[in-house]
Amino acid sequence: MDGGHAILYIGPAFPIAAHRNSVTVLAFGLDDAFEVAEHLDEPPGTGRLARSAVIPAGQWHRLHSPASTMAFFYLDAGDQSWQRLATSATPGPRGCAIGIAAEDMALQLLRHLRAQPHVQRADFIALTSCLGIEAPRMDRRIEASLARLRSDPSLAHRVSDHAAQAGLSASQFQRLFTQSTGLPWRRWRLWQRTSSAVRDIIAGASLTEAAHAAGFSSGAHFSDTFKAMFGMPPSNLSAIDLTLTAINVRPSGP
Repeated sequence: MDGGHAILYIGPAFPIAAHRNSVTVLAFGLDDAFEVAEHLDEPPGTGRLARSAVIPAGQWHRLHSPASTMAFFYLDAGDQSWQRLATSATPGPRGCAIGIAAEDMALQLLRHLRAQPHVQRADFIALTSCLGIEAPRMDRRIEASLARLRSDPSLAHRVSDHAAQAGLSASQFQRLFTQSTGLPWRRWRLWQRTSSAVRDIIAGASLTEAAHAAGFSSGAHFSDTFKAMFGMPPSNLSAIDLTLTAINVRPSGP
């Protein structure tokens, strides 16, 4: 499900290698607890058990989960809601936080979403409200830059061009971008290209078609990037019946 530009995945758990996401992720074990590894190479059975976890952007981590359903909520650029969620939780391995205060209600809402044949906007908004997730407010120049990135991720999107359109030097623009989104420019551009390719694959495109449409030099480049971000190969996407529902959770009006 795609709410604004935050993405929610609910589905089977896959074996996940050590990786780091470009955006902050909220992880939930809908049926069972999962493990957050203390060390990236440790085997299952040695990590910290959790039913929910906050994983900051760019943080290397590894999860072990049983053959059950997981939910992953990938937050929007500039969304600082995770900081409040992390504060409400217990410090966990590798900079993660486990056991958020809203865990029980969030799990109840996620199970409800899983059971629905068609996702309703009200249900998705109830989840974001429970988690305290709000539409980020940021500098208008950065919002305009993000809009251009999202409109056609296949373009080169040179930082110098975006800086010029914002009326800033490249260094000033990159500092403002990181302050506004919590991510460096290059890492956010890579995340946008990857998520765009995933949407195309779910819509029926081949891996190679989706990779080129999103601006990757090859299918192999996309595969390597996907595995580094999600800890598994993109071929896993074809192993399950995925659908993507776009839901506008942002306030209407100016």
